[in-house]
Amino acid sequence: MNGVSSLPLPPLSAQALKKELEAVMNAIAEKMARQRESLECKERAIEYFNEQNYKGAVELRRKALATLSF
Repeated sequence: MNGVSSLPLPPLSAQALKKELEAVMNAIAEKMARQRESLECKERAIEYFNEQNYKGAVELRRKALATLSF
């Protein structure tokens, strides 16, 4: 063994395992949604920058970064 001891865990019921899997899947979906939102903000910020709307570009860039910090 690698020297790490672990506590024995009680076996999970099928219902508990299903709930745990749903929680993981929901967390993944939420993270992917935040990433999509962040990417959309970044793309819009680039468009604003190209249009020389620098204030709008900065605001969208901040929103994109804030979206990922959850």
